[in-house]
Amino acid sequence: MNNESNTNTLTDNTASRLEASLKQADKHASENNQTAKAEPKSAYEACVLSEAAKVHALIAKAQREARERALKEKEKREEE
Repeated sequence: MNNESNTNTLTDNTASRLEASLKQADKHASENNQTAKAEPKSAYEACVLSEAAKVHALIAKAQREARERALKEKEKREEE
């Protein structure tokens, strides 16, 4: 019983950390987007910013999917 409680606590902590990380990534992407709009960039800089935004979006998507999987696994364990 205690191991199950520890596992649930670890899963909750992991989900919380992932959610915080996702919020931070969204904030960072938003700040980058505002900065990019404020300053004219060379073609190279615009390309680098575009690719960086894509990478941040992929990371955020992976984090969301991981959080959803963790929550589903938690719910499944609670049902058992």
